Amino acid sequence: MNWTVALAVVVLGAGEALAQGRGDLFRRFPFEQWRAAGSASQIKWQFHMTEASLSPHQRLLQRFEGVVDAGEVQKRRDHGQLWFLLELEDTTGRRWRTREMADLSRIPADFKSGGVSWAQDAFVLPGKYQVSVAVFDTKTREHSFLTRELRVAGPKSDPLAQAEQGLPTVEFVRQYAQPDAWFQPGLDLAKKKMWQQEGVRGLDWEKMRDAFATMNPGVIDVASLAGKGAMQQYFWDSLLARVTPEERKGDEPLRVVIVLSSPLFLERQYKVEPATVPKDPNRRVYYLQYRPLPPRPAMMHFEDKPMPAAMAMPADDLERTLKLLDAKVFSVVSPAQFRKALAVILADIGKL
Repeated sequence: MNWTVALAVVVLGAGEALAQGRGDLFRRFPFEQWRAAGSASQIKWQFHMTEASLSPHQRLLQRFEGVVDAGEVQKRRDHGQLWFLLELEDTTGRRWRTREMADLSRIPADFKSGGVSWAQDAFVLPGKYQVSVAVFDTKTREHSFLTRELRVAGPKSDPLAQAEQGLPTVEFVRQYAQPDAWFQPGLDLAKKKMWQQEGVRGLDWEKMRDAFATMNPGVIDVASLAGKGAMQQYFWDSLLARVTPEERKGDEPLRVVIVLSSPLFLERQYKVEPATVPKDPNRRVYYLQYRPLPPRPAMMHFEDKPMPAAMAMPADDLERTLKLLDAKVFSVVSPAQFRKALAVILADIGKL
């Protein structure tokens, strides 16, 4: 059995880890004394840092992992707490801290294998950092402490090299359940609902979250069920309302629609009745068809012949509908491909 310390706190911004109270524990425990004394190994455990990689959020994601040996957990079971403390320091001396606790009293008596594992993700900017990490037993006052150097490199041949300007240097990331994890705006085709924000200069994340928190993808009412055959038509009508110019004099504004969705194949749809949409030089429609693949080798082998890891997919119902507006379609399977598609879209819009 392997116990994992769950992570359940939202992202902390740059410099906020200390200000929001996470530094209090570093003062309560003799963290600075441990640092001055150097490495210690009173508790048997292993620590590992993965190589930073581009996340679906288009941020460099760095993971820190630790596992306390099963034997250590067994002899400490049923008393006290194990605390994991992590600090990152950049070359200017700025520090970011976070911590997590495992309650040893909750480990069952039949615990015989595995260990207590801990993991922490962080969004980071390219650069060099000193990582200090400790694990501490509040009952025995024993601890282990170590420091490591971390070098984070940016994406190779980055098409959006300036995208990280203004971002926090370090943000500790915790996993939420959906919809909190993504806050993705979009259409609810089954219930014909839409979240919308006017006059955007910055997204209102709270209102967006509230809209999606009320949506339960596993439950559909009778009225929505009866209208499922018209989902493709609803998508078309909603799209058309956004790309059709208003009848007014003067310069027409640029209308850009970007559709982000996984491939969508709708069953038993009524035939879409498309309106006649004339060509419009001020209109751009893009479809980012996102189907992320789990990490695996770039090539798979079958009967000693290499095969692509991502197989071609036929046009889905969204693509067929969007083609009526001369949409540019990008099929992406990784954060890196997504980034390249964004760069192409921005460059295309910039030429208008």
